[in-house]
Amino acid sequence: MSASIELRALVACQKYVAVQGLIRSLTRQIGDALDACPGTNSERPSEESYKPTHLSDFYRRGDIAGEWGFMGYNGPDYLAIFKACPHCVLAHQLIQQRKDARQSFGAAKRQITRLGKLQRVPA
Repeated sequence: MSASIELRALVACQKYVAVQGLIRSLTRQIGDALDACPGTNSERPSEESYKPTHLSDFYRRGDIAGEWGFMGYNGPDYLAIFKACPHCVLAHQLIQQRKDARQSFGAAKRQITRLGKLQRVPA
């Protein structure tokens, strides 16, 4: 094996480990942000551990008021309620960062696979 392939493999493995740690950290931060949310009074699913948050209400129901437009929707504006909760807004931003990190993680895994197929080491 040439030195450049070994170096590329080492860099790929380091990136894999770094992004994996970032994903774990972001997941923990998302959980902490959602735990800090005071929650809503919406109906609870059958799971006892579930705590309804403004973010879960917004993700489940979406921007209903915006979809209805001027058709006379008189229900709650889930988008405005979601944006009023700083904990849920932070959790949403962290979720978007985690999505990007997961894409980087997949790229690192693919690079390791390509490098592994490049040169077979005799057993």
